[in-house]
Amino acid sequence: MSAAVLLILYLLPQAAISLRTTNVIPLPQLAPSADSPAVACQSTSPDMRSVWDIVWSCVATIFACSWVSVHPDIPGPEEQWWRVAHRRLIHMAWAIVAPEILLWWAARQWFGARSIAREQTGKRTRTISSFLASNQFRFRWVERGWTATHGHFLQMGGFMLYEGDERRGTLSYERFKFLLASGRISFPKTTQEDIEDRSKSDVLSKLLVIGQTGWFILQCIVRGIQKLPITQLEISTLALAALTGCMYFFWWNKPFGVQVPVRVQLLLNKDDPEGTISSTIAVDGRRPYTTVMGLSLIYHTSH
Repeated sequence: MSAAVLLILYLLPQAAISLRTTNVIPLPQLAPSADSPAVACQSTSPDMRSVWDIVWSCVATIFACSWVSVHPDIPGPEEQWWRVAHRRLIHMAWAIVAPEILLWWAARQWFGARSIAREQTGKRTRTISSFLASNQFRFRWVERGWTATHGHFLQMGGFMLYEGDERRGTLSYERFKFLLASGRISFPKTTQEDIEDRSKSDVLSKLLVIGQTGWFILQCIVRGIQKLPITQLEISTLALAALTGCMYFFWWNKPFGVQVPVRVQLLLNKDDPEGTISSTIAVDGRRPYTTVMGLSLIYHTSH
């Protein structure tokens, strides 16, 4: 979907330019002099940019930077479609008004995802404090095939805890780690290919975003080298494109547009003290996000 939209946004202005600069073959006539105004106008008009060309090129780049490049988290299980669309519009607005906030968000998730992939987990501890103090029977999650994509998926709410057929809440990083160490859940066997299959973005759409943004930056660089004028709108769009390039780097391995999380089944264990696990699950019944200025930020991106 995003690839098709970007392709249309790229082809439409090219078609408009080609139609505008197409010349009708004139009737044979005497060749005018070199100083004729008509000759000067015909020779320079194909190289002139209209307001439409400038605005459309900037709008297409801004759309690619603000809508397609922003990777939102997984929505809540009972959220309606209009609330999801409303959140995307808020992300888009903040990406245009204050892109450094989105860049900070992406950087936090990037560091958090790599830290999660290198995480170590122990086995069979009963409380969070004893688990954190224990150094026995640890294994690294990367040894179980986890990558930065898994880290992003966990941060964005990709694992949902179930007790039988009853949904108990989205697993945050802390609760996922504790339940795994206490033996109440099995280590997920979800592969990177499974997560990428849920993503709505592929290599083609990512390359189209990079191509649209890179082409705009290259045009501005060439015009600067040739001492040609650059409008204020193009300068603002150029700055936005530069920040988006950094943001896209941080979110390269984050799944895009995932709507349904992976089920993680709660295991029965009679050895746990009464209330330890139930209180953990009760606290985790909310979505693992906090909202700051309309942005859904993860609690556990840095640890």
